[in-house]
Amino acid sequence: MFSNLRNSLSLAAIFAFAISSIFSCSGENGTDGKDGFSVNVDSLSNVVREEIASRLWDSLQNQKFIDSVYKALYNDAFSQSWLDSSRQAILDSIKGNAKDSLYDALYDEVYADLSARDVQKNVFANTYYTKLTFNGAFANQYSLMYKNYVSATSNKPLPVPVAVSLKNLGTQWYNVSIKSWVDGFSDTGSVQILLNPNKDTIAGPKITFNQQKLLALTTPAQASLQIRAYALAYGKEVPLLSDSKVVEIHPMQVYGAELVGIFPENRYYMWRSVFVTPNMDSIQNLHDGISAKLKTLGGDGSILGYQQGNFSSVANAVDAQVQAVYEVLRAKGILYVNNSNAGSPGQKIKYPIEVLRSKNANCIEGAQLFAAILESMSLQPAIIEIPGHAFLAWKTSEGGSVYDYLETTVAWGTNPATYSYAKTSGATKFNEHFEVNNTPKDDGSSIIDINNARKLGIMPNSIP
Repeated sequence: MFSNLRNSLSLAAIFAFAISSIFSCSGENGTDGKDGFSVNVDSLSNVVREEIASRLWDSLQNQKFIDSVYKALYNDAFSQSWLDSSRQAILDSIKGNAKDSLYDALYDEVYADLSARDVQKNVFANTYYTKLTFNGAFANQYSLMYKNYVSATSNKPLPVPVAVSLKNLGTQWYNVSIKSWVDGFSDTGSVQILLNPNKDTIAGPKITFNQQKLLALTTPAQASLQIRAYALAYGKEVPLLSDSKVVEIHPMQVYGAELVGIFPENRYYMWRSVFVTPNMDSIQNLHDGISAKLKTLGGDGSILGYQQGNFSSVANAVDAQVQAVYEVLRAKGILYVNNSNAGSPGQKIKYPIEVLRSKNANCIEGAQLFAAILESMSLQPAIIEIPGHAFLAWKTSEGGSVYDYLETTVAWGTNPATYSYAKTSGATKFNEHFEVNNTPKDDGSSIIDINNARKLGIMPNSIP
């Protein structure tokens, strides 16, 4: 170890001698260094060739012993433009030496280090903001959910879940890449921006989570959020930032409290639509049962959506399809579980496929199951929320403003109600809490129109 250290110090001294010698050499000058002196590349080549003895090269292979050499060379020598102009001259002049490959490796190491330092003295990156709690149900929707989120200090849009502040103090443009991921739960999200001279900005990538891994969670889990930033310069990624944060990830069944006040276009309840999953694995089996039931209700078994088929009107065709869904689910033997807090922030909500598997549902879970099936049939469902309760609605015509209603909880249990009773009960509850123009009579009531949510970009989670 002492021998290597001694060799390293000797090398540092030689480099220092090389640098000081340049200033007294004559010949054709290269690009000026940062200290204002002229650089003679031929003289530098001679110094490198003549002064570095073979016994020093062994120590060069140990990175920690040459760090001080790099620092001295960078601080006392020249800018990147000098390196570019001198590199080939140095390499050409030492080709006759038996250590060709080692000289190349040495120069490449020095060149890489100095070019990185040249960028790092001008461009700075810091973690500005990270989300520390992720709700699995909404993790892949954060770019939309927080699209109007503004930094309180800079008054600039703040990317979520990760925001990195960047500053360029130099006089040239830099392409900067920001990467981020959650270990074991997501892919690597990345974004590239062009950072102008003497400018600063805030940017961050979108992270896409693996929903199967999120779905496997039954309790909150901790994970590491990784953040990296690089300047794309000199044909490589020059590191600017390496950071990590411990984050908590909640199961996909949790209806997260973060939603309140985040999405200005609609109140937070619109995000309920991520739980309405029309592409669940069992949907084809359900369609088969619905098709068979439609044949008993005057149809030919076709799932029509908003087409008339052989019914007397589109409204009748739609009503028959909803009744077929009701009759199929009514026969499933699903039990109703009363929970007045169901659907409130922080509560767990089963997805439609989980309701079918567990054969129990509270009011919001049952309404979501009905809505998912109707959406899969190209109908336009809605979930009606009133204080302490939720039930189903659907548009009687495509794109229209008139709804019909269904109290879904009466479809469950050992003695489920008729379709006619369920419709009457749903309409009665709606009229108690809404005006004739669908305006809520109280703050606790809302219409979650699933089709409108999809238009806003709020997509269903992928739940098998």
